[in-house]
Amino acid sequence: MSQEVLIVEDDRALARKLARVIEAAGYRPRMAHDGEAAMRELAKAAPDLVLLDLLLPKKDGRTILAILKSVESTSGIPVLVMSGIFRGRDHAREFEQAGAAGFLEKPFSSKELASRLQALLGPPKDTGRSDEAAERVSLADQPVAEVLWDAMQKGLSGAVHFQAGRCYKAVVLDRGEPRFIRSNVVRECLGRRLMDAGRIDEKMLQESLRRSKNSGRRQGESLVAMGALTPADLQKALLTQAEEKLLELFGWKEGEAWTQSGALQDSLASPLEGWSPRRTILRGVEMMEPERIEARLAPYADQLVAREELQLSDDETTHAVSLLLKALQPETTVADLMEVHAPALYGLWLVGALRFGAKAATSVGGASATLEELRELRDSQARQTHFQVLGVSEDAAAAEIRSVFVKLAKRYHPDRYRGASDEVARTAAEVFARISLAQNTLCDPEAREAYLTELRSGRSVHEQRREVARIVSAEKECRRGEEFLRKRDYTQALAHFQRALELDSNEGEFHAFYGWTLFLVRREDPQARAEAIERLERALKLAPRSPTGYYYMGQLRKACGEQGQAGKMFRKVLELRPEHVEASRELRLLQRRRKESSDSGPGGLFGFGRKKK
Repeated sequence: MSQEVLIVEDDRALARKLARVIEAAGYRPRMAHDGEAAMRELAKAAPDLVLLDLLLPKKDGRTILAILKSVESTSGIPVLVMSGIFRGRDHAREFEQAGAAGFLEKPFSSKELASRLQALLGPPKDTGRSDEAAERVSLADQPVAEVLWDAMQKGLSGAVHFQAGRCYKAVVLDRGEPRFIRSNVVRECLGRRLMDAGRIDEKMLQESLRRSKNSGRRQGESLVAMGALTPADLQKALLTQAEEKLLELFGWKEGEAWTQSGALQDSLASPLEGWSPRRTILRGVEMMEPERIEARLAPYADQLVAREELQLSDDETTHAVSLLLKALQPETTVADLMEVHAPALYGLWLVGALRFGAKAATSVGGASATLEELRELRDSQARQTHFQVLGVSEDAAAAEIRSVFVKLAKRYHPDRYRGASDEVARTAAEVFARISLAQNTLCDPEAREAYLTELRSGRSVHEQRREVARIVSAEKECRRGEEFLRKRDYTQALAHFQRALELDSNEGEFHAFYGWTLFLVRREDPQARAEAIERLERALKLAPRSPTGYYYMGQLRKACGEQGQAGKMFRKVLELRPEHVEASRELRLLQRRRKESSDSGPGGLFGFGRKKK
């Protein structure tokens, strides 16, 4: 896989230009547009080189350089510093003494950048099979939905390419999650779509193209600069454009598809925000021809349809999905649902939310473990390795591990214990969190290698490496917790945030997420509420410049009826991050309610504001 360069530059147009130069030189670019985002990218995976601007919002370039060079695990990453403000040999010498591998004065040429990269990284490494050599699938034989779902299930980090004649599209995945889509279909270009919708005319279209070519900006940014769009209009148009690019692909009946590993950044692609794998499939199948779906389902026409124990989020539960689930009965066959509900039936079957050929599942209570069994399992897990938790050998393949995980999830997933006592539900969540951690670690090649090294090496020899692995694991646990929090699966989220804190108790955001989620799970428990507040206060002390702790403290104060304190917290969030949409919305709601209260009755709420006679 070719070497990776992390571009840290707050000017997004310039960052895209740099990305194109890096791509053309044979390396893989990633981008971050402020200091905090750069640190998050570094925590995800270490690049081979960092191209670092010095003047950045949220955390400046000097600070980032100092952090990189002070930590053993990142001190060896070459950092190429760039600036248009700091110039001259004295500044270059200062940055090199601080650990920079080189200094570029802006503006610099593409040739100079490519030369510096090759000097620091060496020639680009072989990226593996070329697209021409990659195995290709005929879309006439296998629908786009099945091609994409297969890549997502395999956890592909790379691109899934589609080509039909002169039309080409690529969906970029990061560990199976949709991130970007690229298309060469002319009618899907932003300017063309806006003109077709009557938002701009031909003259504006051509002028925006001319400006984009001369400045290196994207067309949308040029349209904003021309006054044809507001920034809000542009953001909305880009999200709609990406959605239409993605969904239109599912209607393709001809052409070829192939995958390419490692292509995680595409500077010319449209970002896909909020598109989970299941949401992508369940929305996409609605664009397929009904006849093609019926042909895929025909072999199962006489088989019974039953629900699997798979919880769909609100975004994934489309209107069509809701209608099908309401129509589903214990003795319903595929044929019964096909005429009216074919797209949703096909999509739910594809993502594993439905199964064919077996009777509907009965109550799960009889198959659930008892409290005593759960306690014994939890206690034994504490003494076991990840391999022992799953019952697999150290050389087990990822496919075997996932298969074992699915079987264990069917028995120990917290959803099976809804309605049980709090202790049973909590113990089941702890057991499943340990199973999930084992599966996630062993199915991630880098995390698995680090874990195996930890098992086989002495503590003193590899202490630094384990420390880095611990911090990375903590970040991953927190991100998984955030995913469950968004899905409103608070019990699962709490288990992941607890694990993150066990791994790294000095990270303020972990305390913030844990405190807020604890309150959501046990809001009627005064002791839990007090602990939640204590955790959030701890978060504010550990990370006073992070908006997360203030935002969730505001949410908790609002839920407890302390409107004044809530408003204070939301204002602090906006002070730290003015573009924080959720805090802005919450503050507007509080202000509106306060105004409505003051306007109610002749003297205002409880008589405050009444004029004296």
